[in-house]
Amino acid sequence: MISYKIIAIVGALSVLFPIIIGFSFYKNISLNEKIILFLLVTVGLFDIFFYVTNKSHINNISVLNLFTIIEFIFIAIFYSQILGSFYKRRTIIIIYSIVLLVLLSSQGMDLIHNIDFITISIASVSIMVSSIVLILKSNFSDLSFNINNISIKIINNTFLFYFSTTFIIYLLSDWVIVNHYDSFKYIWAINGLVSFITNLLFTLALWKARFQTK
Repeated sequence: MISYKIIAIVGALSVLFPIIIGFSFYKNISLNEKIILFLLVTVGLFDIFFYVTNKSHINNISVLNLFTIIEFIFIAIFYSQILGSFYKRRTIIIIYSIVLLVLLSSQGMDLIHNIDFITISIASVSIMVSSIVLILKSNFSDLSFNINNISIKIINNTFLFYFSTTFIIYLLSDWVIVNHYDSFKYIWAINGLVSFITNLLFTLALWKARFQTK
């Protein structure tokens, strides 16, 4: 039977698929797809850091928290290119709020878990809302190129799939650890499977993007 750890590692390493495809057609993809490409590079670096060092904290700040913030900033830039000034203003407020939470979390280890929960909740819900807004906008006929672009649609739907799924997994993980610790390996494996599917979808989006530049 396949080890749950192997599934998790394969899920993490699958980020190489869209990275390879993205850089293969780097000159042929738009700014929006390039933002996603560098987001994936960041994800890959964090995965390498985690599996090589097995560190969960850096200078009293959670690695998960740092990753969430950097991830959110990349995705916020992606959506701000498409959804305009309203999203930019809201994004600035959220980023400042999250930075404040990080500074607060650095003051004590006992706060880190709660700060992680708040940061992940704010980032995940914000991204899911943005994704849904973009889906609703796509129902109108006077669409911009960015929204019409099939690769953007795939990326947007991928974000909705990934963040809705991983947010639920994150909410369940604490309960599983407390009540069914031996079952946590299933959570880890499911998260790896979600990452694998997500990276395949990003690969498809970047593959499609090479045909659809302005």
